[in-house]
Amino acid sequence: MKGRQPSQRAEEKSDNQKNSFSEELVAQFNLSDISDDDLPVPGASRRKRILIIHEANSDLARLKTEIQNLRGAKSDVASAHSVEEALAILAEGCIDLVTLQLDIPDCPGVRAVQVIHEQFPDTPIVVLAEKDDRNLAIESLKHGAQDYLCSDGINFDEMIDRVMQYSIERKRAEQVNHLALKLEKATIRSILEHSPMVMIRLDSNYRIVDCNASLERALKLPKDKIKRERLFDLIPELDLQGIKKIVDDGDNFKARVRLESIQDNHQEAMYWDVSGWPIIRSMAEIQEGIITATDVTREVYLEKERDEFIAALAHDLRNPVSGQTLVLNTLAKESHDNLPPELALAYEKLHQSSKETMWLLNNLLDLYHSGSVINHSDLAPVDIIEVMEEQLAQVSLYATVLGKSLQFEERDSARVIVDEISLHRLFSNLLHNAIRFSPPDTTINIRVKASDTTVTIKINNSGDPMDQEEIDNIFSRFNSSAPKDGQRNYQTRGLGLYLCRKIVDLYGGTISCSSNETEGTTFTVEFPLNIGESNVHKCPTQ
Repeated sequence: MKGRQPSQRAEEKSDNQKNSFSEELVAQFNLSDISDDDLPVPGASRRKRILIIHEANSDLARLKTEIQNLRGAKSDVASAHSVEEALAILAEGCIDLVTLQLDIPDCPGVRAVQVIHEQFPDTPIVVLAEKDDRNLAIESLKHGAQDYLCSDGINFDEMIDRVMQYSIERKRAEQVNHLALKLEKATIRSILEHSPMVMIRLDSNYRIVDCNASLERALKLPKDKIKRERLFDLIPELDLQGIKKIVDDGDNFKARVRLESIQDNHQEAMYWDVSGWPIIRSMAEIQEGIITATDVTREVYLEKERDEFIAALAHDLRNPVSGQTLVLNTLAKESHDNLPPELALAYEKLHQSSKETMWLLNNLLDLYHSGSVINHSDLAPVDIIEVMEEQLAQVSLYATVLGKSLQFEERDSARVIVDEISLHRLFSNLLHNAIRFSPPDTTINIRVKASDTTVTIKINNSGDPMDQEEIDNIFSRFNSSAPKDGQRNYQTRGLGLYLCRKIVDLYGGTISCSSNETEGTTFTVEFPLNIGESNVHKCPTQ
């Protein structure tokens, strides 16, 4: 084997510097592009070094002479007569290509390819055979060869050009892809590690396989004290059936969770918005889970403070308004017989305005006191028609004063399992809303239609149609609608309909609104009928 010239050693030193530079790029995650200078592969200007492994008496030994005599080729050729000798030469480094016979005495067949590829996976290997054997070619490629060439009938110049160009460039392409994937993985890892969102990977036994720094800060524990621990041992509040189903059944999960085991210095508990979904680990098809959590403690406590302020204000205002309503009620009754009709009507309108204010204050308090969890102790079968009739009796005077009427268009009696107070509150808000926004001398129509599985309530008024933006936001909290002409006293505050949506959601129902010029505005509520508890009857239309 030829000794290395000073210029060659300088070039090899330059290549080693490129290797170090590429490794530094991987470590620092600052590679914006991949070029030849960044890759730990031979540069285009350096002389190629080719290692030929063959039997001592083989005719393939002439490859060495042919390669060296190729016109314009910048190549040095080394040879070895055994795999052991070849491994020693490869260990010295800077071999760009290995050509190999498969009948080497110390390692016959494709075993030679496998041994060399396992120890030097970045060096391309080309198998040179005297005859074409498709099965042998496939086995050689499976064990790490870049190419399989049959020397019989091939021009040596063309063969070596093909070997040097294709094999080396394929290996370069592999290394480009490998480095790109490595950098992408490192970049994603860096993003997740520094994310303010808690990220947890669970195995099939709910143990923490990996996590990011946000969980370390939340638990005040180093990562080595967190990994391999059961999630539910570290955070008991997450021992929820929904989280277990991520791993067990492949379900998704989303919920807001109150955490008392993780406490902030300024609050009695923390709140996390937790999400989770299943993943499949590698080819083993073992189901695992990813959990993410966002700290919403500050938002929750600010919302509580706002609700408490509104509730306190509504409570303090309700007492004087209640007294005012009683006085106006008395004056309205007496003025009916003792005052001119115009003045009596003014007293009645003042009385109704006071009742509207009381209704708004009650809504504020209902909104504060209504929780996000159903009180199952108050659930019982309730007749929809009975509750609706009671609410109609309460609002009929209010509607009559404003020159409006209410009637049933259809009434199928159905019993649903709900909290009766919540159902009264729902119908009261929907009826008040219909009365306020329907024109005078019109009728508000109510339909209750039951099927085997659901009961649908529709309340329709012939007021001015709403545009799509209003409909999209009508059930939002504190959504305020500007009054239209002729409805100056009826600006909404976004409480009643928000409360309706919240009540309907609690019992697994739906609520929607439609509005157009032809049919007016219709609010539709649908409740599921519990099997075994439903009792549906058809009644004549009244």
